[in-house]
Amino acid sequence: MSRLFVFVAAALAAGCVTSAPLDMEAPSGAWRLAAIDGAAPPPAPAPTITFEGERVAGFAGCNRYFAGIEQDPNVARYFTGIGATRMACADPAMALESRFLARLGETMSVRVVDGALVFFGDEEVELMRFAPGAE
Repeated sequence: MSRLFVFVAAALAAGCVTSAPLDMEAPSGAWRLAAIDGAAPPPAPAPTITFEGERVAGFAGCNRYFAGIEQDPNVARYFTGIGATRMACADPAMALESRFLARLGETMSVRVVDGALVFFGDEEVELMRFAPGAE
């Protein structure tokens, strides 16, 4: 009987051990664009995003950008106050930047899926996918 008690106690204790939860509301670190609208970005410097507390900043394809993270779950959009510098670049950089900033503004939720950071829009449609690291 005592062996059964020890076994049950050990099993219960093992079930209580969990890894630290991943904060899905505010991802952290630097990420680089791996896919936009389901396709790889053109062969050029890829847009990046770096999470810094309640703000993000990065490279959009031509210009630097910044935005706030909306913490209110009743607000439809994840990013607020999106702004960017205003340099002009040749295509495909400018076209990619336009798509990237548009999708950033359409983002409703952000989650880590299989090690990638995924931005979702309306009806959980995947807008963009990022790989770890800004390089």
